Amino acid sequence: MTAVFITIDTEYAASLAARGRAENFARSIACETPSGPAGLFYKMALMDRHGLKGVFFVDPMPALLWGQEAISDIVGPIVAAGHEVQLHCHTEWLALAGANNRFGATGQNIADFPFERQCAILD
Repeated sequence: MTAVFITIDTEYAASLAARGRAENFARSIACETPSGPAGLFYKMALMDRHGLKGVFFVDPMPALLWGQEAISDIVGPIVAAGHEVQLHCHTEWLALAGANNRFGATGQNIADFPFERQCAILD
Protein backbone atom coordinates (compact mmCIF):
# COMPACT_ATOMS: atom_id res chain seq x y z
CA MET A 1 0.00 0.00 0.00
CA THR A 2 1.22 3.51 -0.84
CA ALA A 3 1.03 6.17 1.86
CA VAL A 4 -0.56 9.40 0.69
CA PHE A 5 -1.12 12.72 2.44
CA ILE A 6 -4.30 14.54 1.49
CA THR A 7 -3.58 18.22 2.06
CA ILE A 8 -5.95 21.14 1.66
CA ASP A 9 -5.14 24.84 1.85
CA THR A 10 -7.80 26.42 4.03
CA GLU A 11 -7.80 30.19 3.90
CA TYR A 12 -9.90 33.31 3.73
CA ALA A 13 -9.38 35.31 0.53
CA ALA A 14 -7.48 38.54 1.13
CA SER A 15 -9.12 39.89 -2.02
CA LEU A 16 -12.51 39.56 -0.29
CA ALA A 17 -11.46 41.10 3.05
CA ALA A 18 -13.49 44.27 2.44
CA ARG A 19 -16.66 42.20 2.12
CA GLY A 20 -16.38 41.11 5.74
CA ARG A 21 -15.65 37.88 7.54
CA ALA A 22 -19.08 36.25 7.15
CA GLU A 23 -19.15 36.53 3.36
CA ASN A 24 -15.49 35.60 3.09
CA PHE A 25 -16.09 32.50 5.24
CA ALA A 26 -19.09 31.48 3.11
CA ARG A 27 -17.18 31.91 -0.14
CA SER A 28 -13.64 30.88 0.81
CA ILE A 29 -13.96 28.40 3.68
CA ALA A 30 -17.39 26.78 3.30
CA CYS A 31 -17.29 27.41 -0.49
CA GLU A 32 -21.04 27.69 -0.72
CA THR A 33 -22.19 27.42 -4.34
CA PRO A 34 -25.59 27.29 -6.06
CA SER A 35 -25.02 23.52 -6.37
CA GLY A 36 -24.22 23.13 -2.67
CA PRO A 37 -21.14 23.43 -0.48
CA ALA A 38 -17.75 22.39 -1.84
CA GLY A 39 -15.41 23.64 0.88
CA LEU A 40 -14.08 22.65 4.27
CA PHE A 41 -17.15 20.91 5.69
CA TYR A 42 -17.96 19.11 2.44
CA LYS A 43 -14.38 17.85 2.11
CA MET A 44 -14.24 16.62 5.70
CA ALA A 45 -17.55 14.79 5.30
CA LEU A 46 -16.32 13.21 2.07
CA MET A 47 -13.11 12.04 3.71
CA ASP A 48 -15.05 10.73 6.70
CA ARG A 49 -17.31 8.68 4.41
CA HIS A 50 -14.22 6.99 3.02
CA GLY A 51 -12.34 6.60 6.29
CA LEU A 52 -9.67 9.12 5.30
CA LYS A 53 -7.92 11.82 7.28
CA GLY A 54 -6.62 15.05 5.84
CA VAL A 55 -4.06 17.68 6.68
CA PHE A 56 -5.60 21.15 6.53
CA PHE A 57 -3.19 24.06 6.15
CA VAL A 58 -4.79 27.04 7.90
CA ASP A 59 -3.70 30.66 7.48
CA PRO A 60 -3.89 32.50 10.84
CA MET A 61 -3.21 35.97 9.40
CA PRO A 62 -6.89 37.01 9.02
CA ALA A 63 -7.02 37.07 12.85
CA LEU A 64 -5.18 40.38 12.53
CA LEU A 65 -8.40 41.82 11.06
CA TRP A 66 -11.16 39.76 12.63
CA GLY A 67 -9.73 38.32 15.83
CA GLN A 68 -8.95 34.80 17.00
CA GLU A 69 -12.53 33.61 16.46
CA ALA A 70 -12.02 33.86 12.69
CA ILE A 71 -9.42 31.11 12.95
CA SER A 72 -11.09 29.13 15.74
CA ASP A 73 -14.15 28.75 13.48
CA ILE A 74 -11.91 26.88 11.05
CA VAL A 75 -9.54 24.99 13.34
CA GLY A 76 -12.21 23.82 15.81
CA PRO A 77 -14.24 21.76 13.32
CA ILE A 78 -11.09 20.31 11.74
CA VAL A 79 -9.73 19.10 15.07
CA ALA A 80 -13.17 17.91 16.23
CA ALA A 81 -13.41 15.76 13.10
CA GLY A 82 -10.02 14.18 13.84
CA HIS A 83 -8.08 15.79 11.01
CA GLU A 84 -4.71 17.51 11.31
CA VAL A 85 -4.07 21.27 11.23
CA GLN A 86 -0.82 22.80 10.02
CA LEU A 87 0.35 26.37 9.45
CA HIS A 88 -0.14 28.14 6.14
CA CYS A 89 0.83 31.83 6.20
CA HIS A 90 -0.20 34.52 3.70
CA THR A 91 1.62 37.75 4.52
CA GLU A 92 -0.51 39.91 2.22
CA TRP A 93 -2.86 40.19 5.21
CA LEU A 94 -0.27 42.41 6.94
CA ALA A 95 -1.10 45.24 4.51
CA LEU A 96 -4.78 44.89 5.47
CA ALA A 97 -4.12 44.74 9.22
CA GLY A 98 -3.48 48.46 9.70
CA ALA A 99 -2.76 49.19 13.37
CA ASN A 100 -2.88 45.45 14.13
CA ASN A 101 0.24 44.84 12.03
CA ARG A 102 2.70 44.44 14.88
CA PHE A 103 5.51 43.45 12.49
CA GLY A 104 5.97 46.94 11.06
CA ALA A 105 6.29 45.72 7.50
CA THR A 106 4.23 44.35 4.64
CA GLY A 107 4.98 41.95 1.84
CA GLN A 108 3.11 39.78 -0.61
CA ASN A 109 5.03 36.62 0.32
CA ILE A 110 6.93 35.45 3.39
CA ALA A 111 10.10 35.39 1.26
CA ASP A 112 9.79 39.20 1.01
CA PHE A 113 10.93 39.44 4.65
CA PRO A 114 14.36 38.88 6.19
CA PHE A 115 14.79 35.53 7.93
CA GLU A 116 14.41 36.95 11.45
CA ARG A 117 11.13 38.66 10.57
CA GLN A 118 9.91 35.47 8.85
CA CYS A 119 10.49 33.63 12.13
CA ALA A 120 8.64 36.32 14.09
CA ILE A 121 5.66 36.19 11.70
CA LEU A 122 5.49 32.40 11.85
CA ASP A 123 5.85 32.44 15.63
